[in-house]
Amino acid sequence: MDEQSRPHFARWDDHIMYSEKEVIELFDKLDDVQIKYFYEETQRVFDDNDIRQWPISPVVDAPTQKNSFDCGMFVCKYMEAVVQPQGVIWEDLKTWQDSMSKFRVEFAFALFCNTLR
Repeated sequence: MDEQSRPHFARWDDHIMYSEKEVIELFDKLDDVQIKYFYEETQRVFDDNDIRQWPISPVVDAPTQKNSFDCGMFVCKYMEAVVQPQGVIWEDLKTWQDSMSKFRVEFAFALFCNTLR
């Protein structure tokens, strides 16, 4: 796809690529055009492995945003949850949207404290 015909997506989306399983877990729904663009953009990272053959699996029960401006915080919270060694029970995290203001303050505080070090 050339630069002129590429779709422009003013949004964040989040995915986890498991190279050992050759599967992609996606936290957001993408239509066919977005999936094609996703594969094309991501393929550049993988020299010897054709990721277009990897299935895209939606993450079931992951919290979803209810507005158009919390996407960045959702990406941060998804990644924070995914790296936990005990695993994630997404159903337990369904109230994220109600806590976004608190998460923003915690995130800003963490950035501020790390800047002072």
